[in-house]
Amino acid sequence: MGRAMRSPFEGLTLLDHAVNASLVLLNTALIKNDRAGLVTFDQKVQTVLRPSRRPGTLPAILEALYRQEPGFRDPDYEGLYRTLRGDLRQRSLVLLFANFDTVAGMERQLPYLRQIARGHRLVVILFENTGIRDLLAAPADRLEDVYVKASAEALAVEKREIARTLERHGIGAV
Repeated sequence: MGRAMRSPFEGLTLLDHAVNASLVLLNTALIKNDRAGLVTFDQKVQTVLRPSRRPGTLPAILEALYRQEPGFRDPDYEGLYRTLRGDLRQRSLVLLFANFDTVAGMERQLPYLRQIARGHRLVVILFENTGIRDLLAAPADRLEDVYVKASAEALAVEKREIARTLERHGIGAV
């Protein structure tokens, strides 16, 4: 829930989209009689709901997610690692919604992500900037368009490199 999750997209913030996707995934896990839990964090861990399949699990998750607000600072991945290490003792699938803009930004968090991946199946869900995709698909009729497309391509390459770097370290990336 760090500052990057404040970014707007189609009338919602990235955090809103992460919440909506989380609810679908968590509800699906519960319908399949699997356990579902939740950890939210920004500069500190905000919410920890240990995995459960009890009937009250989904309402508790809904209530917790309803109260979440993105922060103004970068998230504390070390705190996330410590929380998961302490509260998630059984190997689990951990889906992490993140919006790394640069490889360097992701690499600063990579030691913590690798530690999480040692004990769990970690999949980082990256947000795609559809505006960049649209720029790349548009024709470049003027010199200015060529420069804009070149900048957009550099950003798209950076996002693909983030995913490749994560996967090279045994971390799934979507």
